Amino acid sequence: MFLRRLALTLGALASLTTTQACDFSNKTTVGSKGEISFTPSNCGLLFGGCSFSRSLLVGTTVDIAIEGIDQRSGVELTSTTDVLTLSKLTTTSWRATVVKPGESRLEVHVDGAFSDSMVVDTVESRLEVNVSGATEVTQGVPDGDRKFELGADKEAVVILSLKAADGLSAMGRSTITITGNEGVFVTDQNDCGESNEDGCDNALRIITVEIDTGLERTDRYVDWSAEGIGSQRIWFELAP
Repeated sequence: MFLRRLALTLGALASLTTTQACDFSNKTTVGSKGEISFTPSNCGLLFGGCSFSRSLLVGTTVDIAIEGIDQRSGVELTSTTDVLTLSKLTTTSWRATVVKPGESRLEVHVDGAFSDSMVVDTVESRLEVNVSGATEVTQGVPDGDRKFELGADKEAVVILSLKAADGLSAMGRSTITITGNEGVFVTDQNDCGESNEDGCDNALRIITVEIDTGLERTDRYVDWSAEGIGSQRIWFELAP
């Protein structure tokens, strides 16, 4: 059972539409004046490797730290547009909350005086589902939902992730909540808790879905949602 689930998980990961680079360290971007460096973190990527070469997903958050300033007071980071908001975490780090698509220049001010800046892009988000161990059904599915037919093992590995609506490389962290209805057992592989209802700050969740065949019902599904982005229902049925 363990080896099968591992194989299904690897298969689902391989089916993702975008692949993360092998270098998992967070990347620093130097400001336009070459004086301040900006480093993103807690950006929702499975293996880390946050970089401003990626756009920021609407409805998510990304932490930003700056370096190159000696003093520890009178330092502020501001956004020149309303596509994101900034809340201070420490004297030299902030949390960006992405509100809408567009572009913003992040400016560092020291004692009220401009020091350096960089530009970030923000893009619309969408929910993405990748399933290993099941076959997708396309007929008779409500708009916005997904439906899959399970094989004889009556289980599948499901990867729930956030992607840029235009398919570009993007990043951002959101609280994802997962709920399975009666007769659908959901096991969370992200170490976010073992109950069917739980939230976890990430842009990707891996779950195992099992069907209880002892219950005679056809409305088996898992609901999942990402705070600030949207929700989706995934239906499961057994092969005849």
